Amino acid sequence: MVDRNIIPAFDMLLEELDAIVTHFNQQGAQLMQTKDYAQAREVIAKAEAVLALQAKVKALQEEWVHIAVQPTPKTPKKTLVKRTMTKPLKQGLRTPNEAFHLPITQALVQLGGSGRVSEVLDLVEGMMKDQLNTYDYQTIPSDPYVIRWRNNAQWARLKLVQEGYLASNSPRGVWEITESGRAWVEAQSQAGSAL
Repeated sequence: MVDRNIIPAFDMLLEELDAIVTHFNQQGAQLMQTKDYAQAREVIAKAEAVLALQAKVKALQEEWVHIAVQPTPKTPKKTLVKRTMTKPLKQGLRTPNEAFHLPITQALVQLGGSGRVSEVLDLVEGMMKDQLNTYDYQTIPSDPYVIRWRNNAQWARLKLVQEGYLASNSPRGVWEITESGRAWVEAQSQAGSAL
């Protein structure tokens, strides 16, 4: 049996590393065009280090897939932690991830372009208070300490990075909007006011 939560985590990490390498490649190309070879070599060295790390992560992912993880031994009933929910939620009961896209980008614009995850999500919660429901405020089955809507917003952020609306190279724990993201928010605002 392989833990189903581990493989997506590996995939997410590999995608983030891909985005970082792409950024370094673009930065290196710009430095080569401006003939700043010393800086270009530094960027290339960083890209190579990330590629080496990415290879290690891929190897770990493959190793994980081939490990036969033994089921966890049953704990005595007296130590079981009661969860509010144990089954995956039926489709359509929670707020879909796409619903978080505009509030996340709007929150980042409101914060001046970037913000720590907690402050971004606090603003998003305020913007979506009429939309978030009881299911959104439950914990996820895999972790009784993680609120569903916050987890879904994290997945929505990944999609926004893939679409180029959020920066892929922000410092850990910080989300940052791109120029494309600002343009998208502006277009959404204009479309909303035209209705």
